[in-house]
Amino acid sequence: MDEGHIDLGAALSAIWRRRVWVAGATAACLVAGLIHAWATPARFSATALVYVDPRPSNLLAPEVESAGATDMARIASAAEIMRSDAVLGAVVQAERLDADPRFASPTRGPINAALSLTARPAAPDPALRALDGLRAATGVEQRGQTHLVAVEVRLDDPQRAAHLANAVARTYIEQETLARTATIFSAGEILRERAEQAGRALQTTRGERDAQGAAQGGAAADPRSDLDPVEAIARTHYETLLARSVEFAARTDLQMPDARLVSPATPPARPSGTEPALILGFWGLIGLMLGTGAALTRETVAGGFAKATVMSGCLGGRPVIAIPEEHLDWAADQWSPADIVTADSRAPYAQALHRLQLAVRSALDRRGVGRGALIVVSSGAPGEGRSTLALALARSLAITGARTLLVDADGQADFAGALIPAPNDALPSDRGARAMSDLQSPLEILLARGSAVNDQPGRIPDHEGLAGVVEGARQGYDFVVVDTPPISHGVDALALGSRADAMVLVAQSQDTPRSVVEDAVHAIETTAPGLELVLALNRARPPRPRYRPGPSTFLRSRTNRPDLS
Repeated sequence: MDEGHIDLGAALSAIWRRRVWVAGATAACLVAGLIHAWATPARFSATALVYVDPRPSNLLAPEVESAGATDMARIASAAEIMRSDAVLGAVVQAERLDADPRFASPTRGPINAALSLTARPAAPDPALRALDGLRAATGVEQRGQTHLVAVEVRLDDPQRAAHLANAVARTYIEQETLARTATIFSAGEILRERAEQAGRALQTTRGERDAQGAAQGGAAADPRSDLDPVEAIARTHYETLLARSVEFAARTDLQMPDARLVSPATPPARPSGTEPALILGFWGLIGLMLGTGAALTRETVAGGFAKATVMSGCLGGRPVIAIPEEHLDWAADQWSPADIVTADSRAPYAQALHRLQLAVRSALDRRGVGRGALIVVSSGAPGEGRSTLALALARSLAITGARTLLVDADGQADFAGALIPAPNDALPSDRGARAMSDLQSPLEILLARGSAVNDQPGRIPDHEGLAGVVEGARQGYDFVVVDTPPISHGVDALALGSRADAMVLVAQSQDTPRSVVEDAVHAIETTAPGLELVLALNRARPPRPRYRPGPSTFLRSRTNRPDLS
């Protein structure tokens, strides 16, 4: 894949290949979601709306108005007071919440119980614990830029939640009214005391004037006569304080609350918490994302090649032939995909082997190799389908009329020998090897080591002996195909690769890690520089068929047309 280019098809294919990972991660997260939904108790939310009037509630001066910025600040202050300890503490005391198990000793769910070791310790006093519980269950907020303040209480009992929401709102209104009344009453008492002091001062001033008049031999002064300036000031001060005292007394009796409960809370009919379906959906989405990320990471870091073009681009533009995976027809005695080469030449597997054969012949032509070409088939790791592909390639060469020999040099597992139906003792054997014939093609097979039909099972000859067998076979055959052990499990493939004319490196689609293939190519380039290397992407996903061999629709229509002559 080119850098900076995202192949959506390749990404979807990688996710589909790792669908077990995605399904496993999703299932695990769904289980976690079920536990979450089970451990989360149902909560009912009841809300009471309080209207806060920012204008002063003075019936003696109803024309007073207030500023907008001050109004919003007063409403925000009212919301803070509603959630204060003074209001909530009064509700706790009035409702006896210190004796309510929901608040004094609240039950904790499994998750909260598991996290209790790291939580702060609860207050020892039941009243303080009840205050903490009510504070946690109560929410107060201003509704936008309006004069409404919402008091919300969340509990597992809808009736109790509605009752406490209304209790918090009413307690605030009562405390606010009492506080305003107490303030006005205190101010009135101060004015009354000052008025009494001013009255006594006026009486003192008048007595002094009467005493002065009597001392001068005159009668007592008439109170209605003109007053001296000092007495006039004292009388004015007294009358002013007396009027203000009477006004404050009237305001105390006519005091109205600045807030009122406009929408009492009602018991909710349904829980207000997150629905279990949403919880499961959230956890399922998390699992899907985690599984998809793990699948893409696995395919990017250690995944295999899915397309021949991607494999060729990553390995320096080397030729890569995709070998599709075929389903065997047991009724037709097909025991191996190599049997399809001789059974149906139009099958996708047979066509892919034909393309592989052409790629190998082109590599041999570039080296100028004619008769006696040595072709080594190997892989980076075991289990790539190397032996089956070697047998299929040898059969594909043999059915073209070229005399072909398949040498099974795999000492780990004799797959090629196991795929051959019957031995033929008529063929000569040499150096501990056993010759066999293929009943499905003119192919001849030489079991060089590790075969169950070998005279000496498990005997592993040295590399020079194996090379002598191969070099001797090159004199009498057009093509010699050697099935070697994996490169990671021995040096036979590299030793024969240094003598070979071409090598076919097999990698299983989607499963063989890229690092294994890259290491194998590097080892081949190091030990056999200049060797013609053809890559085979085995068991690749076949492309969508767009062409079906056979007569065209036009020819069929002309052939099936009735003769009208």
